[in-house]
Amino acid sequence: MTSSAVTIKIEESTLQLLKEVKEKTNAKNFDDAIRKLSETRVQVPKSMFGAHPEMSSFTEKDRIRFHEL
Repeated sequence: MTSSAVTIKIEESTLQLLKEVKEKTNAKNFDDAIRKLSETRVQVPKSMFGAHPEMSSFTEKDRIRFHEL
């Protein structure tokens, strides 16, 4: 997955709040701080990321086949 950077405009007071969030959550950077804050507020389960709703779980046989050399 390729990530790209974007620029957003925020007020100085918002930046100060974001710096506090970054520090209190031990975030690596502002992106991580925003993500942690958003995940806490929205409460989207991690199981929803990258999952296809109609796809069944991998079986042990699938896991073995995918890890063969």
